[in-house]
Amino acid sequence: MEYVRKNIAGTEEVKVIRGRDLDRSATKINVINKCLIVNTYTGDVTVDAYIKAIDYAATERKYGHTKGDKVEEVFYIIKQAVIPTGVSLELFDEHPCTADNRYSFFIKLSAAAETADVLINYDSTNISGSRTGRNQY
Repeated sequence: MEYVRKNIAGTEEVKVIRGRDLDRSATKINVINKCLIVNTYTGDVTVDAYIKAIDYAATERKYGHTKGDKVEEVFYIIKQAVIPTGVSLELFDEHPCTADNRYSFFIKLSAAAETADVLINYDSTNISGSRTGRNQY
C-alpha cells in the first residue's frame, strides 16, 4: 500500500478524491482502503470527513439554473471528530468506504489556524470489472 501526503489547513473543504457528480453515470466504484488524518497543529483539531455529490437535475428543478446555489447529497463519515495534539485518526482500516465515482471525498477542519496531514489509499474498479489501484496526490 502506497501513501501520498496532502497537507490541509483552515476551514476550506479539501477534495481528496474527485467524483463525477450525480448527473453523470457512475463508471467506477471507489473503495477507500485507508485514510490517516494526522494532527499537525499545536492544539486539538476538529475534523469532518464526508462524501458529497452535486445533483444538477435537482438544482435545475429547485432554482431554475445550475449556477450559484446547488443541491448536494452529503453523507458524513465523521463529523466534528476531535483529534488531540500529536495524535492521528485512522479511518476505514477494518471496513473500507465504498461509493460509486459520482461522489467526491472531502476532509474539512473547523478552525482557520488548524492544520493536518491526510494520507489516503483507494482502489478504483471499473463498473465492467477491471480493477486499478490509485494513490492520489
